[in-house]
Amino acid sequence: MGFFKKTQAIETTAEVIAKQIAEAFSSAEFARWFGGQALSTGWTHNDALAAWYSLGNLALVIAAWQVFNREPKMAIRTVDLVRSELLKQWKMPDQVSAKLRAACAETEEDALKSFSACENGVELHIFFSRYVSRILGAPTPFTNRSSFEDDLMGIENRGTDPIQNAALSGVFVDLLITIKKLLVSTAR
Repeated sequence: MGFFKKTQAIETTAEVIAKQIAEAFSSAEFARWFGGQALSTGWTHNDALAAWYSLGNLALVIAAWQVFNREPKMAIRTVDLVRSELLKQWKMPDQVSAKLRAACAETEEDALKSFSACENGVELHIFFSRYVSRILGAPTPFTNRSSFEDDLMGIENRGTDPIQNAALSGVFVDLLITIKKLLVSTAR
């Protein structure tokens, strides 16, 4: 299937994919996961919510690049189409939308590389520990350093609950699989 036909097919499923992401990473889900947790000093609810939404966006980016890894134009087009629908689904205030764009611009590439480099459960736990820390207002870099090395460097990590990290990892991976299935079936 050519680029044009794939694009048309993705356009028809962009809303479905966006709905899946918006449900998994909604403001209500954010409140369920993080509502009772204190945020770092100077970190607002809108900052945390934007970081939360950026994790949902990351699932889209990873899925698009994994499905269309040999067709970068198609991966970019897919992300753009679904993102447009996703912003409609989230219905976020302009302030949160601006913070989301900033969070994605700052972390998306490094987060994509870091997630893609995970080879086992320990590395996946470290990745989600860092993302949870970002959500709570203690941004830790997406590197392949161990948590121990982060501690030695004095990098604060607020995402230290292994149960929460494992559960969030499960939600994220399930969503990633769903998006990939939708993209693969659409692009055929």
